[in-house]
Amino acid sequence: WGPHVGARDARRLEQLVELAYGYETQIGTTTAPFLRLVETKRIPDPADEPVRVMTIHQAKGLEFDCVVLPELDVDWYRPQHRLVAHRPAPSEPFDRVFRRPNKEARQFLHEEERQDVEQADRDFIGEMFCLLYVALTRARYALYLFVEPQERANHSLTWSGLLRAALADGEPLGPGETPFELGDAEWWRQLRDKAQPSSTVAVPTDIEPLPLVRPKEASQQSQRVAPSQVASSSTLDAAALLRSRSQALDYGTLVHAWLESITWLDDAESVGPDRWQAIAMRLGYGGNREELDQWLERFQGYLQCEQIARFLRRSTYDEPSPFGLEEKLARRVVEWRVTNERPIQWWRKGGSLVVGTIDRLVLGYDNQGRPIAAHIIDYKTGPIRDETELADRQDHYAPQMQTYAEVIQEIYGLEPSAVATDLVFLDMKEG
Repeated sequence: WGPHVGARDARRLEQLVELAYGYETQIGTTTAPFLRLVETKRIPDPADEPVRVMTIHQAKGLEFDCVVLPELDVDWYRPQHRLVAHRPAPSEPFDRVFRRPNKEARQFLHEEERQDVEQADRDFIGEMFCLLYVALTRARYALYLFVEPQERANHSLTWSGLLRAALADGEPLGPGETPFELGDAEWWRQLRDKAQPSSTVAVPTDIEPLPLVRPKEASQQSQRVAPSQVASSSTLDAAALLRSRSQALDYGTLVHAWLESITWLDDAESVGPDRWQAIAMRLGYGGNREELDQWLERFQGYLQCEQIARFLRRSTYDEPSPFGLEEKLARRVVEWRVTNERPIQWWRKGGSLVVGTIDRLVLGYDNQGRPIAAHIIDYKTGPIRDETELADRQDHYAPQMQTYAEVIQEIYGLEPSAVATDLVFLDMKEG
């Protein structure tokens, strides 16, 4: 293949050629269908390298036995963040854009411009927190964080500064020093034992949880909150939650992807088995065709259930008082717009950063293009045995839905009565 193509690239190129040969029977007059196939079809590399180097963005959605994060001392503020922009609301156009001033020049800004700079700083820091969260949650068994030694206390705006503040109270760290350690240092033995099973190994029944050891308490100037973290602490059936967790997680992920593809159930282009199978293939769930067919049949059952389908129909919002919204308010809505998997990253007025994702957000706009009403929908999969368990689940998720509602009120400037929320339990026997 020549000196400029490595072994892995050569294998991937061969796979592309094989895909083209397989597509010959469907060949048409243009290359567009084949390009779409290449973009959507997931083909695993049969000989992946044991060590992979990638950016955090490239690692989204992936998991690895061991993750090493070696470059945590990079300064967050880089040249590309030179402009500050403001708009009255997220749905409105920008009304001012200006160059980000340095600290000395900020004293000459007008108050509203100073607030713009502070809000831009908070938004950017929130994005960096989210990116660090992605990096910290890619590991199955082991996560190693490396920071440069510091002779003096360091509170810089870097990931290493954040980790030092959280795990070592920002104190100086010498070469080779380990300020925080948790878990089994010989985690790799688990993989070796799984690869060489023994019928004589006894499974312990009295495993004690590992204690969380922190050398020093860290001061926190702001609090990051996920809406799911404010869910009620009421007790749930742990056995039911853990049963077949991996399979349930895969199914839940796929169902959310299918639901995300539906704008309105009334639109034929938003629905159909072919569309959902293509989504499953793109996400890598096409290996077990029998299981996929079962999941697809189960999902189609959801859409045939009137109690579920009404949340996805445009026609439902034509009712006088859709989903409990005031009839007078609903009459002022001239258009309902859907945003699926609506990300939230918002600094609450109380000072906490809320980060999460709303499964389905439907906004109602008036004749001047302003959002005046909102409907928040959150889907939940998993069996519910009886009314008592349903009530427990509703109580458990009520604070999460309340947080969603309060954030949407703040973002779009809506009154509490203009925001409706609904939990949709997809696996209720009665819908």
